[in-house]
Amino acid sequence: MKNHRRLWRTGCWSINVSRRNLGYLSCGKGNPIDDCWRCDPNWEKNRQRLADCAIGFGKNAVGDRDGKIYVVTDSGTDDPVNPKPDTLRFAVIQNEPLWIILIGIW
Repeated sequence: MKNHRRLWRTGCWSINVSRRNLGYLSCGKGNPIDDCWRCDPNWEKNRQRLADCAIGFGKNAVGDRDGKIYVVTDSGTDDPVNPKPDTLRFAVIQNEPLWIILIGIW
């Protein structure tokens, strides 16, 4: 609680709160990669479009951008040789291109 009082008293609290809100208020005003997806309120529905946000060396890469979406829901890593489905270890050994999404399990 002391830290909160100090932050509020020094004005740092308002800076931190403002910084937290930038993610949704800075469409077109931040860095190009963040602006690319933040300007689209439905970005989660078309995650493959995130590949269009690339800049620099990888901006022209197109291979496997249309892969399936694989959702990791299990943080278990019990068997590295034969990992069970729904784990990250299982996802990365697949032979097909995948967009791997981690669902708040860590």
